[in-house]
Amino acid sequence: MNVKTIQLIEDWAHRNLLIATKSGVDLSPAASLLKQHLQAAAS
Repeated sequence: MNVKTIQLIEDWAHRNLLIATKSGVDLSPAASLLKQHLQAAAS
């Protein structure tokens, strides 16, 4: 599979994405790993 990424530098391409979780509810192991990954990438 020959997959390439292309960086979009146009103003319209920038998005603020939000993910919400319910307070007091444990995430599945997969969801917890995704949350950790996204938090690390954001900082």
